[in-house]
Amino acid sequence: MEEILNSISSAGIKTAPEKQADITALPSYKGNFGFYHVKGEDWETVIIKGVFKDNLRNIKGKCMIPDRKMNELAQMLSDVERCLRKPASVQVCFDDDSFFVCAAEEGSYTKLAYDSRDFTIRFPLTPVEESLGRSSSISEKYLFARSPFASMFGEILSPYAYSLFEAMPDVFSPLFMSADIKTHSPSVKTIFGRVLMNSKNIETIMSAFYTKPDFFYLNYLPSIYKSIKKPVMEVPKISVLKLAEDELKNTIDDIDRVTDSLDEAALFNNEFLEVPMLGVMAWEIAVAGMWHAFTGFAKATGLGHEDAMRHIYKTRKGGLLRYEGEIMPRLDPAFEPVRLEPVELAAEDADGFYGSLSSIKRLMLSKVKYTALLEQTHKALDDADRVYLSLSGLASKIRSVLLTTADRLVEDRMLTDRNDIFLLEHKEIQNLINDSFYGNITFTLNFRRWQGSRFASVCLPAYLYEKDVENYKEIAEKQMSKSLNEKIIPCMAFFHKDTETVNFACRYGFSIADVKEAVKADIVVAESASVFSYIAQYCATTDKPLYTGARFAPLLLRDKKLKTGTDSLTIV
Repeated sequence: MEEILNSISSAGIKTAPEKQADITALPSYKGNFGFYHVKGEDWETVIIKGVFKDNLRNIKGKCMIPDRKMNELAQMLSDVERCLRKPASVQVCFDDDSFFVCAAEEGSYTKLAYDSRDFTIRFPLTPVEESLGRSSSISEKYLFARSPFASMFGEILSPYAYSLFEAMPDVFSPLFMSADIKTHSPSVKTIFGRVLMNSKNIETIMSAFYTKPDFFYLNYLPSIYKSIKKPVMEVPKISVLKLAEDELKNTIDDIDRVTDSLDEAALFNNEFLEVPMLGVMAWEIAVAGMWHAFTGFAKATGLGHEDAMRHIYKTRKGGLLRYEGEIMPRLDPAFEPVRLEPVELAAEDADGFYGSLSSIKRLMLSKVKYTALLEQTHKALDDADRVYLSLSGLASKIRSVLLTTADRLVEDRMLTDRNDIFLLEHKEIQNLINDSFYGNITFTLNFRRWQGSRFASVCLPAYLYEKDVENYKEIAEKQMSKSLNEKIIPCMAFFHKDTETVNFACRYGFSIADVKEAVKADIVVAESASVFSYIAQYCATTDKPLYTGARFAPLLLRDKKLKTGTDSLTIV
């Protein structure tokens, strides 16, 4: 403790180990390092880190210390954390109109979590930060959705990954521009550490494909899908994209070549941003292929989406569910690779499924044609798997290169922890390497960590119109309050079974690495799970009930008992 106090004192911070502390300052509130939790004898206050205006939130009793002086305490606590480069629990004495550190104990930061939302923290952002989410240059009528990215990224992105999306807001344009399909700008919106898709583009693209966006709503916005009286699953005419037969293969090969040769010089070359854009294009081509094959199979067989999923997934012999090896659980370099073990699944014979079709349908659809459509759909799924493996390899290599760079920066005493590199933006790291970073590194890292932690606690609705961005908190609270008061979570069921259980797997979105959580569960609950998601593939193959579109389910259903329904979950 004496050594810590000496370090604090040498940084110009007042210390007085001989004094009696009357204030305890913890480096986090409810485990979130974006706040200080300050306690007096009969009061408690939360201080929002890194800002010094509208930053105090009283949570118990009344603090008699003026706000002006409390901001001095906030500054002192920030200085202590910057000095130690670690979070610290601090005992403070307020004496003679000044604050003194009497004692301090170092702690450690937690790593980036997949989902750190906390609706009990009712004040995660300042009004200024909330206003920054709204853009006057974007049409108020644009609807932005988070769901399409649920299984690929965490609930929140690392600052590094976030900066890549910020640098390419029209990431969806290149593929469609080549087919003379004009998309709306921006393709994606970045807000509070999340990336959201501009769904207006889906309407435009589906119109060019001579179909409706209903299948998109089924996959990513089920609450909107359920409001459509007569949804259609027409086959999109993706031939308008004018893709060469080996377009996807060549794109994947290009990404893999970049991955194999990627080093620090290549990563921070000004042309590198073309690579993630290439990855997005590969993903778009793969999704278009799956969409075309799935709806084509469903239309030809006359099956609804659930039965089509059973036919397709139960007869599939390959796929990432059976993959064994290292893989990125999220396509964010801040996450560590994991070892993926194959899920035990038995592939069924297609003959039995063909035989389950009605006799009239079998007269109209030959077994040869049925098998060909099934194989075409399996191939589209295989293509999507190859894209994920390719992007996983790229994300893993970026991580490796960044950590190698970070090790050198740690040696140069520019970073304390190698993982801090993911708190920096792509351009900032480039500037550090080129010795042209003119800011305060410690301040930047701390503020990015603090604000990122607070962003992570934000409960953002699944989709928002641009005009409603500033009201996100009220919208989310209204949705959660309604569900809690009525004890009903609206959702859409796949493979429904009537049951009551406390044994369920529940996530915002399930990545390929999360599927194992469903193996021993009675049911699976997700805020977003498309028919192509790996969790949907697993549930279709095993007849495991899957309930998707369950807004804020991981927050509302913790330690609860559920009763399942065809369009809702009831808390019992």
